[in-house]
Amino acid sequence: MTIDGQVYPLEPGTCIAVDVGEVHEIANPSDSELVLTYLGLQVSP
Repeated sequence: MTIDGQVYPLEPGTCIAVDVGEVHEIANPSDSELVLTYLGLQVSP
Protein backbone atom coordinates (compact mmCIF):
# COMPACT_ATOMS: atom_id res chain seq x y z
CA MET A 1 0.00 0.00 0.00
CA THR A 2 1.37 3.39 -0.94
CA ILE A 3 -0.02 6.51 0.72
CA ASP A 4 1.32 9.90 -0.37
CA GLY A 5 4.48 8.26 -1.70
CA GLN A 6 5.26 6.18 1.41
CA VAL A 7 5.08 2.38 1.06
CA TYR A 8 3.43 0.35 3.83
CA PRO A 9 3.73 -3.46 3.64
CA LEU A 10 0.47 -5.37 3.96
CA GLU A 11 0.19 -8.62 5.90
CA PRO A 12 -2.87 -10.72 6.75
CA GLY A 13 -5.10 -8.80 9.16
CA THR A 14 -3.63 -5.39 8.34
CA CYS A 15 -6.01 -2.44 8.69
CA ILE A 16 -5.12 0.93 7.18
CA ALA A 17 -7.00 4.24 7.36
CA VAL A 18 -6.52 6.70 4.50
CA ASP A 19 -7.47 10.30 5.19
CA VAL A 20 -9.45 12.40 2.73
CA GLY A 21 -7.14 13.87 0.12
CA GLU A 22 -4.32 11.34 0.58
CA VAL A 23 -3.17 9.78 -2.68
CA HIS A 24 -3.22 6.01 -2.27
CA GLU A 25 -2.62 2.86 -4.30
CA ILE A 26 -2.70 -0.88 -3.60
CA ALA A 27 -0.51 -3.30 -5.54
CA ASN A 28 0.16 -7.01 -5.10
CA PRO A 29 3.69 -7.79 -6.35
CA SER A 30 3.52 -11.39 -5.07
CA ASP A 31 1.93 -14.56 -6.41
CA SER A 32 -0.32 -14.74 -3.32
CA GLU A 33 -3.99 -13.82 -3.52
CA LEU A 34 -4.88 -10.39 -2.15
CA VAL A 35 -8.26 -10.15 -0.40
CA LEU A 36 -9.36 -6.58 0.21
CA THR A 37 -12.29 -5.34 2.29
CA TYR A 38 -12.99 -1.66 1.66
CA LEU A 39 -15.12 0.58 3.88
CA GLY A 40 -15.83 4.17 2.89
CA LEU A 41 -16.85 6.17 5.95
CA GLN A 42 -17.67 9.85 6.21
CA VAL A 43 -16.87 11.43 9.55
CA SER A 44 -18.64 14.68 10.42
CA PRO A 45 -16.85 17.33 12.49
